[in-house]
Amino acid sequence: MIILATIIIDPFISEVLSSINLNEYERKAYLSILEEGKVVARNISRKSGIPYAKVYQTLDALIDKGFILKDDGRPKKFYAIDPKTSFTRRLEFLEREWRSQQSLREMNVEKILPSLVLLFNETKPQQKTEGGVWKIIGLEEIFNKVDTLMISVSKRILITSNNSKLINQLLNRVYRPNLEIIIRSQKIPENYKDITFIKIPVSNSSTICVIDEYAMITIFEVKNNYTAVLTKMNEMIKSYLSDIEQGGE
Repeated sequence: MIILATIIIDPFISEVLSSINLNEYERKAYLSILEEGKVVARNISRKSGIPYAKVYQTLDALIDKGFILKDDGRPKKFYAIDPKTSFTRRLEFLEREWRSQQSLREMNVEKILPSLVLLFNETKPQQKTEGGVWKIIGLEEIFNKVDTLMISVSKRILITSNNSKLINQLLNRVYRPNLEIIIRSQKIPENYKDITFIKIPVSNSSTICVIDEYAMITIFEVKNNYTAVLTKMNEMIKSYLSDIEQGGE
């Protein structure tokens, strides 16, 4: 039990006052004023045990929080507002404050979530087939990996494919006005006029996307299901690009 001068306070009262953000000194001062009615600061200090150097700061906080008022006399006396009024107002204030803070929290989470998802996808366990080569299953997972790789892109995207739908889906993920984008295909993609298009008779069924010279994704479609092989092996990527420059497919 908390003993405050001549009044005995149930611990639950103290807990509730604490839950609406009244600190220990504020709780003691408020309950002293409720008991005394109208009282000067020095008597509040004596009755509650609050150091006199802290009592005015405590009383000002209670005024700001809407629990007490002070008169204009000398010395000033402090008195409580009807608890029905003060507590109703306090709860309404805390609810508004919480809603405002919650809105800010939600807005900030929306700002950071894309970066965190990309980081999660970058480190999420994948099926590793050999050193520097990973197998990715499912079109959504493939696109998530492309999004992650695009964080580090700086120069060029090269796509080789005869799948027009997949080319356009990839372009929606990788297109940047400042990047050199080269499409090697049978048909030029729609709605993209500032890309380099090289018409070639693509003979294989895979789609290959090279991001700068550090990552290459080869996508295979089998019965409307997609599987991809990702490699970051520099020699393999350079070999593929060298073959293209020499006229290979």
